[in-house]
Amino acid sequence: MRPCAGAAERLDGMPNAEVYVFEEYGEIQGFVGMDAEYIAGLFVVEGHQGHGTGHQLISEVKRKNRLSLHAYEKNAGAVAFYQAEGFHIENSMTEKETGEQEYRMVFHESDESKESCSK
Repeated sequence: MRPCAGAAERLDGMPNAEVYVFEEYGEIQGFVGMDAEYIAGLFVVEGHQGHGTGHQLISEVKRKNRLSLHAYEKNAGAVAFYQAEGFHIENSMTEKETGEQEYRMVFHESDESKESCSK
């Protein structure tokens, strides 16, 4: 896993993002774009989804201790993925540009510590 400052310039919609790239055998398998503590985007190459790439990317950025993101309500797979990673739904809203329902999801390091203590 490596931060990739130059990649931010090539990503539409994330011009100020801090980008972390997951690369294996010289091939990019996915990346996560961060705007401070906000996950602006998480992308995993088709064919590599469901193999731990997203988990490794999220694990890397969890060092920030507090994270937030938006996920479409209808994208049940993404919502379930983030919940499995320790995120919880803070609220629901309608995105202005698309009219789609979306969740604001948050992760706090202290929340994850509480969960692991209760298991």
